[in-house]
Amino acid sequence: MAMIEIKTDPTLRELRIFAALWFVFFLVFGWIAVRSGQGLLGLSAATGICFAVSLAFNRDFPKRAQLLGALIPLGLLATWAGIRLVASAGVPEPTIRWTVRGLFAALGAVGAGAALADRGVARRLYRGWMFAALPIGWTVSHIMLGAVYFLVVTPIGLALRTLGKDPMERRFDPSAATYWRPRRQTTDPRRYFRQS
Repeated sequence: MAMIEIKTDPTLRELRIFAALWFVFFLVFGWIAVRSGQGLLGLSAATGICFAVSLAFNRDFPKRAQLLGALIPLGLLATWAGIRLVASAGVPEPTIRWTVRGLFAALGAVGAGAALADRGVARRLYRGWMFAALPIGWTVSHIMLGAVYFLVVTPIGLALRTLGKDPMERRFDPSAATYWRPRRQTTDPRRYFRQS
């Protein structure tokens, strides 16, 4: 079972929410792109590394589906290179800023409008975006799980072992007749409705 599930058949409500978020994302990204400078290059490198790691180790999804993950680092790199290229041509900074913001706002508006107008377009955009972001999500979630395990769980276990604690009572006791621990069972049917 995959740790990350991708919904390939979203509902109409989910597609409408996606269309709104598509517009907001590109609007915000346009503002961030012109302010971050070298940050886009670093972000492109980080997402590229996530893509490479996922492509090498992710066995949950077919490689063909994961190849869409190259769109995000390449898009970030193209945005950074385009801004640098236009800036090196002597175009004034305010013109670059407003042009980039306008282009990304237009991209967001066209994508959101197309998604709202046609459910088939919305579904293709949704699935494409989910598979493009898959390598980032897969890699980051595995890094976070590893960090929690090695930085939280392992030190606690080592500390308990060093102090001689055994909260799960896993030590072998040769004098014990059984390892069974009797527990009182509640038979009241109302307990099924108590979720806390």
